Amino acid sequence: MFIGYELYVASRIIRNFRRDRSVHSHPMDTLRKALEHAFPSSKMIPLLIHDISMLYYVLWAWRKSPYLQKGSRSFHYHTQSTWLITIMILSKVLLIEGIGLHFLLMQWSGILAWIVSLGNVYLIILLIADYRAMCLNPILVSPQQIRVQYGIQLYAVIDIENIESVTRIQYKKLSKKDAKTTFLPEVIEPNIRIQFKSEFMITRLFGRRQAIDQMYLFLDDPLEFEQECSTIIQQKKDS
Repeated sequence: MFIGYELYVASRIIRNFRRDRSVHSHPMDTLRKALEHAFPSSKMIPLLIHDISMLYYVLWAWRKSPYLQKGSRSFHYHTQSTWLITIMILSKVLLIEGIGLHFLLMQWSGILAWIVSLGNVYLIILLIADYRAMCLNPILVSPQQIRVQYGIQLYAVIDIENIESVTRIQYKKLSKKDAKTTFLPEVIEPNIRIQFKSEFMITRLFGRRQAIDQMYLFLDDPLEFEQECSTIIQQKKDS
């Protein structure tokens, strides 16, 4: 009965995936919809999608081209940032010091040593997946929405109607109150701020859900992004 149930669930996921898939769809977006249709009330789906995304970007996405949408303008955010250098340094630290820590912990507990080592490997895979996702998922701006997949740190589809303003900024540390309803990229200092008219839900690292009213991002060309978004917002106001 258990195996039969698993086969039934798998068939639902495959059927939903094939139904939602199209020529121009993103495979992770399609998988997300398929899983949400199969398990509409499960709280584990965002975490499952997060880990599947990690494997996708590390193992299967090396020959993929950046994801684009017809009628949307793309903006990259990885070529001018220091995130690649940061990843290389962190990976080196996790690898070299992790080996030393593994042998040290083996003197007390072999199980604990392997748990820590596997955790370090998981973090290295996460860092690589995040950078690959950045390379393959530029921010897409269309007259209706902005698709933001900031590596695997953030996934959000923003309705243009809900944007109050898009401005270039010199980042200053936020108060604890403001930080609760704000997305900030890891390590990198942002140069763009998007203010929303009302709060909406985004998906963050490890599938965590958060309601935000503003978003800080780093872009390679913040001026062009600001101008493009401001033009679309103004056109919406005039129409």
